[in-house]
Amino acid sequence: MNKVSAAIIVKDDLFLITRCISGDQADDFWRFPGGEKEDYESINECLARHVKEKLGLSIECGNILSETSYELKNGNLIEVVGIEAEVIDGEKSIKENPYCEWVRISELNGKKYKLAPENKSILSVLYNKKIDKLKPNDVLDGDELCSTFGCSNQGGMRRSLASNTLVIVSNYVKSIYDDRWDGDIFYYTGTGTKGDQDFNYSQNKTLYHSRSNGVRVHLFEVHKNKEYLYIGEVELQASPFMELQPDEKNNLRKACVFPLQLKKNKSIPAIFYKKFRESQEKKENDAFSLDDDELLRRAKNARKKASRRVVFQNVYGRNRYVAEYTKRRAKGVCHLCDEPAPFSDEKGKPYLECHHIDWVANDGDDTLENTVALCPNCHRKMHIKKDPNDIRFLKDKNLDFFSKKI
Repeated sequence: MNKVSAAIIVKDDLFLITRCISGDQADDFWRFPGGEKEDYESINECLARHVKEKLGLSIECGNILSETSYELKNGNLIEVVGIEAEVIDGEKSIKENPYCEWVRISELNGKKYKLAPENKSILSVLYNKKIDKLKPNDVLDGDELCSTFGCSNQGGMRRSLASNTLVIVSNYVKSIYDDRWDGDIFYYTGTGTKGDQDFNYSQNKTLYHSRSNGVRVHLFEVHKNKEYLYIGEVELQASPFMELQPDEKNNLRKACVFPLQLKKNKSIPAIFYKKFRESQEKKENDAFSLDDDELLRRAKNARKKASRRVVFQNVYGRNRYVAEYTKRRAKGVCHLCDEPAPFSDEKGKPYLECHHIDWVANDGDDTLENTVALCPNCHRKMHIKKDPNDIRFLKDKNLDFFSKKI
């Protein structure tokens, strides 16, 4: 089997590609620069020779990125070896060569730069090298998601032939699908918004056969519009099955469900509580907008088991002396509503909660002047309504108290 070398030359995240010239004409395909190996030379020597002869570049060869076989139209097999390389000298010649281009990875194999078939396996390696740098809880926008995976910018299941991946998106903001976590298993609903779904339909088929088709599956969650939260690479943990779920008109239908598990770290990555609450509040607002009959119909069709999701949030340690003094000066009466604490704790103390008027999360100070004691009802009110009049009232009350103390 003949070997063919291909140079992966990168500059400022751009890749060097060339067109093969026969006489005065270039063919329809773009390629990574390189050529066929002779018996007397190593693969690195082969690559350096071809790049020098064709482009006038001196290069230093690096790591081998890929080695794949490809069958030519005449039936002969070649082995294409993709090798990282760095330009040492002669870069000026690239600018003067009309058959050379520096392009982004997302442009490779596009309409303008149609990649030669024997080079497509290298493109997949390049994409996956970029994908493997992602970490759980990384947030991508739509353009970044498309450029990272080489996929489309729409849909809950996005197949990319360029990277040989399937991106699946669980949208907690506006999706009709009943996706949920149960322990470390994620039950993902297939595509199809109306009527019964089918395992052979569209990308349901790709995910169904992902154990054997070599397609890597990556899970993202959306808790805020246009933000894609990376969860990780997943794989089928058990056989997919059908269950009843409501469709876009809230009619029960058979839906494809895929039990998935994280491939590397089986533990579910925790997400920030703030992101989780954003998507939950959106769903709560959607439910609030429904009339009573529709709300009852959807509630009757709801799944009995609640979904579990691991979240984390920043916790700020408060000064214990500030907190204790604030409660004592309240003398069991809420600083906002002036009503007695609604109950006593297990030690018999009136139950009040310390609250920072200017939140610590927003860079407020943990001081006596910025701290009040509130009943549970007023405490929730301060966090939910954030009424400027209440904030002003508490600030004035503290100012009056401490000015007299001084």
